[in-house]
Amino acid sequence: MGILEQIHEKLENIDNELSNLKDAAGAGQPHLIDGKAALSTDDAMDLLGIGRNKLSELTTSNQIPYMKK
Repeated sequence: MGILEQIHEKLENIDNELSNLKDAAGAGQPHLIDGKAALSTDDAMDLLGIGRNKLSELTTSNQIPYMKK
């Protein structure tokens, strides 16, 4: 499996986790990813195995969700 396929798989897993988080919202059941409600930039880079530039590219192209502080 190439690096792009690995990144895609990890993004799909994160997307599923985020979907579960949205489903749990309002249900009184918090859902965490790696023990956190949100990941820092550094945590997201580590989790995905990508660098800051690639993460920035993915967020600005709306391929993965993000929020600013």
